[in-house]
Amino acid sequence: MIKASDLSNIAREAYDLGAGAPEQNPRLAQVRANLPLEVAWDIGRWMFTTGRSRPVDVHKTRGTTYNVNDMLVLWRSSGVLERLT
Repeated sequence: MIKASDLSNIAREAYDLGAGAPEQNPRLAQVRANLPLEVAWDIGRWMFTTGRSRPVDVHKTRGTTYNVNDMLVLWRSSGVLERLT
């Protein structure tokens, strides 16, 4: 079972890589094989590219909606996210 701490850690790893290529993720195969981890990866990249702060608290709320640093974020597809609140 995926824990919230796992999602937060993956999101931080993606954020810390910044503009680096996705291939730099040492756990790329693990992330792409597990949807919640893939979403966490996308959240970290999205937060970096949109100039937001480093993800601290990432957890799934309902469906493909995630709570990220007190924001509600909808994951639409790989790499496509939308802030709801």
